[in-house]
Amino acid sequence: MKNLYVLKSLLLVVFLFTLSACGTVTTPTQDSSNPETMNASLEKVAKLFAKAVTDVSVRQQIQEEIAKRFDGDTNVLYKNLMATSELGAQSGSTNIGQSLASLQGGSSLESLVKGMPRLQVAMPAGFDDWDASSQVPLVGFVPVDADDKTLQTVKAFDAEGNEHLIDARTAPNKPVLLLSQNERTDIEGNLLAHFSSLASSETNTYDLQAQACSRNVYITDIRMRDDNEPWVSGDPELMLIARSADGYLSYHGGFNDVNSENKWYYPGRFLGCTSTDVVFYWYEDDSGSLDVTPSYGGVSLNIKISNGDDFMGAVRSPYVYFGDAVLNFW
Repeated sequence: MKNLYVLKSLLLVVFLFTLSACGTVTTPTQDSSNPETMNASLEKVAKLFAKAVTDVSVRQQIQEEIAKRFDGDTNVLYKNLMATSELGAQSGSTNIGQSLASLQGGSSLESLVKGMPRLQVAMPAGFDDWDASSQVPLVGFVPVDADDKTLQTVKAFDAEGNEHLIDARTAPNKPVLLLSQNERTDIEGNLLAHFSSLASSETNTYDLQAQACSRNVYITDIRMRDDNEPWVSGDPELMLIARSADGYLSYHGGFNDVNSENKWYYPGRFLGCTSTDVVFYWYEDDSGSLDVTPSYGGVSLNIKISNGDDFMGAVRSPYVYFGDAVLNFW
């Protein structure tokens, strides 16, 4: 019993329940390449970055690009960082790509990152406190086949190539940059619609004329007790599928401004209207191929998700409970 959410309808019905992590989760292959090969490449690139970040201008450029939070989290895609660095070099700034290539010994750097369009450079913890002008971070990597629920340590390196084992469950008290696969982009490294901005996008369909639709459904309050993410994975990609038993209400949306555990958030989001039971199905999006169509309580949710996404819990809320009374689900 790990995750707690509170849901309310327009009529102030409260759904208070603990979401149990009772599902089989299989870790997806992040890209088409072999995970073992990709992890070996990531380790080599991490060592190169550990040497490169001894240059204060390299650190400051990385900090500047991460600060843009292109997907709402504290990371930047490797390909975007290299492109921006190359443009900046025209005005006299250090070219990070050239710095890395010189350390590697030529163009073979690109062979290391080939097949990883979603590769990112991230500082998942302590970014806002990082003084890039004086603090040289360790640089590590998260294996592409890592399981969020079982990952205990990650490798990181200093400029001399010394290996440091970093606790993946407890955030460090010093800056650590991590190379990992971005979870908010598709397999080609394009930003997914759900994470296009901090104001999450969503899809919802409902037909007011096709039914006697008498109850509007909102998500007003959310409290997350377990985000299913170690700190090395950054902020959680919290997702909700809501579907009425008759199929007229069908909602799929992300909450990428809901990032902290045991904190109340108030999205006030309208899901649609219903005259039947509604299933609320919560999961944490870990990306991968969309090959699973979940169902719950006898209702097919009619939306494909990845077989590597972390199921966070679900409840089928009977229509009769969309009224003035309060009902708790535990």
